[in-house]
Parts: sequence; structure tokens; C-alpha cells
Amino acid sequence: MSTWQEAQDDQGRVYFYNVVTHETSWEKPAESLPSGVWKAYKTEDGREYYHNEATGETTWDKPEGFEEKKEEDVNRDEESVDTEPNQETLSERDIELAKEEVDTGDLEKYSGVSEEEAHKLFNDMLESAKVDSTWSFEKVIQTFVRNPAYWAVSDPSKRKQLYDEYLVNKLKSESLNKTQAIERARSNFISVLDSYKKDGKLHRYTRWKSLKNTLIEEDNPIFKLSVLKDSQLKKIFTEYVDNLVKDKELKLQQKKNEALTELETYLKQVILNQDIKTLTWEKLYDQLLNDSRFKANKHFAILKKHDILELYMSEVYPKVKESIKEQLVKAQKVNYRADRKAREAFKQLLITKLKINAGSLFEDLLPQFEDEDAFIEICGRNGSTPLELFWDIVDEKSQVLKVKKDLIEAALHDYRAANSDTFDYEKVLSSLASFVETLTQLQDDRLKAFDLGDTSDEGEISVIYKQLVREQSLQMQRARAKIEGSINQNAHDLAVWLDQNLDKISLILITDDEKSEITDKTVILKKDSTYTVKSHPDQLESWMETLQEAPIFNKISKTSSKVYKDTPEERNFILKKLLKESVHSLAALLNEKSSKKRPATEYETSEAKKARAEPENRRPSQSLKPYLTAVRTSLTAAICLEDFSSQLVERHNRPEIEVDNSHNPELILNPVTICRNENERILIEPSINSVRVSIKIKQADEIEQILVHQFTRFLTQRAENFFILRRVPIKGYDISFLITNFHTEQMLKDKLVDFIIEFMEEVDKEISEMKLFLNARARVIAESYLTPFD
Repeated sequence: MSTWQEAQDDQGRVYFYNVVTHETSWEKPAESLPSGVWKAYKTEDGREYYHNEATGETTWDKPEGFEEKKEEDVNRDEESVDTEPNQETLSERDIELAKEEVDTGDLEKYSGVSEEEAHKLFNDMLESAKVDSTWSFEKVIQTFVRNPAYWAVSDPSKRKQLYDEYLVNKLKSESLNKTQAIERARSNFISVLDSYKKDGKLHRYTRWKSLKNTLIEEDNPIFKLSVLKDSQLKKIFTEYVDNLVKDKELKLQQKKNEALTELETYLKQVILNQDIKTLTWEKLYDQLLNDSRFKANKHFAILKKHDILELYMSEVYPKVKESIKEQLVKAQKVNYRADRKAREAFKQLLITKLKINAGSLFEDLLPQFEDEDAFIEICGRNGSTPLELFWDIVDEKSQVLKVKKDLIEAALHDYRAANSDTFDYEKVLSSLASFVETLTQLQDDRLKAFDLGDTSDEGEISVIYKQLVREQSLQMQRARAKIEGSINQNAHDLAVWLDQNLDKISLILITDDEKSEITDKTVILKKDSTYTVKSHPDQLESWMETLQEAPIFNKISKTSSKVYKDTPEERNFILKKLLKESVHSLAALLNEKSSKKRPATEYETSEAKKARAEPENRRPSQSLKPYLTAVRTSLTAAICLEDFSSQLVERHNRPEIEVDNSHNPELILNPVTICRNENERILIEPSINSVRVSIKIKQADEIEQILVHQFTRFLTQRAENFFILRRVPIKGYDISFLITNFHTEQMLKDKLVDFIIEFMEEVDKEISEMKLFLNARARVIAESYLTPFD
């Protein structure tokens, strides 16, 4: 684009204006080449750059059309400049115009004013014409070129600078005026709202729609001519109403606080005149409603029921609570002292007025003290009960009596060792007189502390004698139960001896004659290599003579004679049963020998052979063995544990089977239940780092249920000694074990499995023995109870 622009003066004459240099000319000058304006220069490091002397522009890039002057041209230019420094090349039209006289009119009217006045004249000129940002500088030039104020500033670049400053100042002024107008409109509208509020036309619950209609109806000029939009006016109204609501609430709260302060003072006076222990909320509120002073105070009218309740809870109730707490503490101290005194009085009653020994029962002595004040006073109090205090004394007596009983037993033991031929322990315990007589004959220093002459029922000698008789009776019962329980094993051992000495036993006849009618011997019929007992006559005396050389029979005979000393018929019954079982066992042994001589049948497995060869007393019963085998296999497979940190608690390692794993069920494996029958089963619950094993013990009747409960309770109370035993079994089971990865790191896996299997075997035996012992004891008690009726 050309830098020279065509323009016209007020007479219509055409002239040219340079928008870059702000020069004017009547003729359009020739466009100078860039090389005439641009000059090349070099920096200190030799890099070339270009500078436009007319515009002041500098660039590294070579301008278009720029040509470097040859050295001769440069020298020629320099010479011409030196020789003709003031000579300019003018066109013919310029020469003609230069000769003519120019009438400047009033354009140079302000040529002699100061720079400050010139600037003011130029700005006044722009302001009078209402120049704004829509005007370009070219338009300013065209409009004011014949205005003397325009030529007051002779420098064209200064005019352009003043023009730019004028636009900036005008924009700031307009912006400031607009802000002031908005603030003024806001202030005027708030004044209208204040006047409406004063006249009762505006309230805190007034809506904008209602107010707007009122303003329109009244043709309010501030609203009508407001520079603000409706949305802005609505916002101002909303803020104003919100302030009204806040002011109202603040004043209301201040009044309420003042009323609460007065009420608090009033309540303190009311509390002083009443028993605070009985001053309930309902009573206090009713009293306030009926109080004339409360009704007369206008400040209290602002209070609601919940305000009074909050004041009661914060001021009155804590004092009531503290008062009750103090009374409770005092009552507890009084009760504690009274409880202690009651216990001491009851202890003195038991010691001084009752004869308590190691065998005394509470129910027997209760009629003697149930009407005593000391007993009535202690009933229902905290601390030890009368029964517990009674058993404390009985335990003390039992411990003392046990020491004395041990002394007597030790003396009898030493006497029996010295006189084994003549001493008969059963005879000594046959009666109390015989027992005392024997102790008198001992002449042992350990018995000097005893009063052997005191044979009353409450005396020490009588109580010790009863305990020894009871223990002796229980030992006999255990011996009987042991003999009865071992008949099968003893019969097997006797059968082995009979098989080895069959040729010496004349009372046994082995024949293949099915029609044999021998009645004085035991007949074993042999048919097709199979032995069966055909007849076994009752010949106990003959058998006893024949089996005098059989060790097992002699041992059982002597033991049974001792155990069944008072009941020989029971002894004979046991021996006859033993002989009968041994004869049948002998037939089984003969069949076993016969089967070994012929080849095994196809269906006879190695497991069956192993079962026959294994002694009966060294393996579990055939019905229990598969059950225990399944348990062992499943448990061995389940105990494959590893260390696993908790996914819920940082730096914790807990048995995952004991944790609620709804968050991660993948940590829990499928549980396994192995049942022998409906009353005997085991539950194995494996997880990634623990296994829980729960056992249901066989309970055939109510006695076994009681025994199992007591037995497992005894074990669980000592769970810490078993390491893997849980204190509380899983619901539906009698006892539970918990094995973690820490146990497998410290103990052998096989040993843990063996322990559980052995526990399952032994617990059945233990419960059975306890049941036999209980039955034997019940038999003794029943016999002693029925003795007076014989």
C-alpha cells in the first residue's frame, strides 16, 4: 500500500499526505524504493541488519527491492552531498507553486503559543467535535485540517500522540461516569425501598412481583428511568429483604437471650426453695406456667417450651444429676460397709453355731439357720452369697481333712507293708469300730493329733472313715467295670493260649460228626475247614482245674475273687462269660489258620488281611476307622497355610476364617463336613492362613450330654494350655480348634493332625469311662439308700 494518500482542501484542491512521515505535497511524489529508505549496517560481530530512516524500523531480513549501492555510486553520492548540501531536486509543478504566494489565512493564528497551550487547544478542538474511538486519525486530519487549533501543534507525530491520549482519557472518563451512574441508581432505589418500608408498603415477607406492580402503578420515576435492568433491581430488592429478615431474627434472638438470662436468675431462686432431688422437668414447667411473676414478665412471652427445656437441661438438670450421683455414691459406700458386715456376721454364724465338716451339705444345715437374722440380712446383697461362704468353710475343712486322711492312709500303708500276711484292708474298713481299733493298734506318731475316741458322725475319724469307704467302693466299681469291659480282650488272649495248648485240654473236642451227642465237653464242629462251636456245657469248676496253668485265666480268677468277694455269683458269671467268649474266639482262630492255608479269594482285599492281623486292642473299631481316615485325609489337605496380611487393617495378620470376609470371599475355601451319624460329625473350614475344626461328640442319651458338656467346658476353660483350642465352640458343635500359619511354623503338621485324631479317639473312651463310673457310683448310692428298707 502506498504511503502517500490523496486528500482535498476546503477549496476542493487535491493534495497528497504521507501517512508515515505526515508530509504534504501538491503533486504525488514518486514512490521511493526501499533502497532509498533502507540502509544496511553491521554489528560488532559482523552480522548485517537493515534500518529504515523514515519509519525507524529495524530488521535482520533484507527488505524487498533493496539493492546495495556500488562503491562508485556511494562515493558519487557522498561527493554530491558534500558539494551541494542544500540543493534539492524539485519538480516543475513545485517550482511553479513555490513562486506563487500562498495565503495561509488564520491557519497560523496560534503559531506563537506555548507548547502547553497548543496541546490544550488541540484537545479542546477534539472535545468540541465530540471525537470518540470511532474516529480514525485520517478522519481527524480531514476534518480539522483548516482549523487553526489543528496547526497549533506543528509536529505531526505529536498530533497523533495527543489524539491517542485523548481517546484513552475519554474512555476512562466514560467508564467512571457509568460506574457512578450505577451506584447512584442503586442508592436511589434503596431510598425508595426505605420510604416504602417506612410507609408500610414493604415488609420482610413482601415479594418482588408485588413491589414491582406497586412501582408501576405509582409511576415511580426512579424505577421508570433507572439505568439498571429489572434483574439488577430484583437482586437489590432480595438483598434488602434478606437484611430485613436478618435484622428481625437478630432482634428476636437478643430479646430471647435477655429473657433467658432473666429466667436463669429466676430458676436459681426457685431451685433454692425446693428439693432438687424431686424437681422434674414436668413439675418445673407446670410451676412456671402457674407462677404470677412468670406471667407478668413480658420478656418471658417470647420464650417457647423448648427454650425453657434447653435452659433446664443446661442449668437445672446437671445439678439434679450431680445430686443423684452424690447420693448414689453415698448409698454405695453405705451398702458396701453393710454388705461386708453382713458377710462377717454370717461367717461367725456358720463357725460358732453350726458344726460343719468336709462332708456337710448346705441343704442339710439350712433348716438350722434359715430363721437367723444374719442369714436374712445377707440374702440379696452384693458380693459372696450364703452358699459361697458356706462352701468356703467346707473347702477349708476339706483341705484340713485331706491332710489328715493322707496321714492315716500313709500309716495304714506302712502297716500293711510290714504285715502283708495278716493285714486285710477290706476287713479294716468293714466297720467304724474295726477302723478305730486298727488305728489304735498302729501306735504311729502321725496319729497322735487325732481324737480316736470321738466316733460321732460329725467327728474327724468318722468323716475320714466314710471317705475311705467311699473311695474303696469306687475303686471296686472301677475294677468291676474294667473286668467287664476287658472280657473280649481277655477272651482273645485265653483263646490264643488254648490254641497253643489244645492237645492238653481234655474239655474241648474237635469233631466233624454233626450227630455227636457228647454233653460233658465243649464240642467244636469242623465242616469244610470251617470251625463252629456246637455246644459249651456249664462246667466252671472243671475248667478252673484244667486252666490252672493258664496265666491269663489265673489272673482274672484272682482279680474277680477279690472284686466280687461279697457277690460270688457275679464272679462265677464273669468267669463263665469269659470261658464262653474264649471258646468262640478259639473257633475264630482255627478258622483264620484254615483260611491261611488256602489261597485268598478274589474279593478278599489286602486291607481285610491287615485288619485281621492287627490286634483288636491296637486299632479303633471297624466302624470308627473309616471315619477317622476320612478326617485325617481331609485335615491334612486343608492344613496348607501361608502368611497373609490383613486386607482391612494395616500391619495386622489375623486368621481370615475368623474375620467377616464379605469384602473378599476368595480368601475362604469350601468347608468340609464329615458325618459318622447324625450325632457325630466334624466340620473343617479352611482359609488362606487358618483352619477351623469343629467336632460334634457322640451323645446317645441325656447322661452323655451332661458329661460331654462338663468335659468340654473343663477343656475350654484351659484353652491357653492347648494353644489351638478355641474358648467358644462354633454353634452346633461341642468343641472347636483354630490352627493358623503361626502354629504350622512352630509345630509339625503331622503332629497337629495326630493330636486331633487322637483327641477324637480318646474323647469317646473318656466319656464311656465316665459314664461307667457314674453308673457304678449311682449303684452304690442306690444300694446305700435302699439298705434301711431291707
